[in-house]
Amino acid sequence: MPAEGVYFSPSGKKTFIPLENNPDVFTPLIHDLGISPSLGFYDVYSLDEPALLSLIPRPALALIFITPSPMYHQVRAQDGTRLAHDGVTYAGSGPGEPVTWFRQTIGNACGLYALIHAVANGEAREFVSKSSLMDRLLEKAEPLGWEERAAVLYESEELEEAHMKAARRGDTYVPPAEEKPGYH
Repeated sequence: MPAEGVYFSPSGKKTFIPLENNPDVFTPLIHDLGISPSLGFYDVYSLDEPALLSLIPRPALALIFITPSPMYHQVRAQDGTRLAHDGVTYAGSGPGEPVTWFRQTIGNACGLYALIHAVANGEAREFVSKSSLMDRLLEKAEPLGWEERAAVLYESEELEEAHMKAARRGDTYVPPAEEKPGYH
């Protein structure tokens, strides 16, 4: 049974309430997923101003960057990925791959996918607690191809519950899942 607030479009696509881009939302969510409490998210106010960069705790293991949707689509059109199989050019799987990548198949879940990618790759992966929800999802998904890997997240009721709990945190209005938040 879907978590409270999950919406299924007329075409059947699962859609979540979007996460507020806020460290006070993202940090408790990664902890709920089983990432060590020693990791957290912080606002970055500049990428080139030394005084503002000095406010970021070190080491920084990942950066979640929000960009306007038109910019994303322009880059995708220029790099030719729209011509690839369903827009996907990545075909890797298994523990030998340089990254663990999930195609987003859940609507309004870009923040969730961003934080999963942030903790599933690089040094941050070392902070995933054994047998936690994140550990189980990664262990199940890692050997699979991209379509099956996406299904692991799509079908996880525990992940859905954790996301929807986090979506109700924050400082801004919590829209219904069927409301389009705009692309970013």
